[in-house]
Amino acid sequence: QGPDRLLRSVVIDPAARGRGHGRAMVDAIAREAASRGVANLWLLTLDAAPFFAKAGFVPVARGLAPAGIAATAEFTSLYP
Repeated sequence: QGPDRLLRSVVIDPAARGRGHGRAMVDAIAREAASRGVANLWLLTLDAAPFFAKAGFVPVARGLAPAGIAATAEFTSLYP
């Protein structure tokens, strides 16, 4: 519930990368999320920051994550 959601994973087959499929997928997810009242999509990444930056995501300090995002298993254990 609330305006924030975690974008968990985006995976494109390596053979299909570089053709805009990932960007199209992220754009479709963002549109669907917005249509459901989501104001902010958050993600955690170790190696895909350049890809997401091109899609309009901006780095944010972990301490600024809303409580609902900070409480997820991904935030607390996968990307500590």
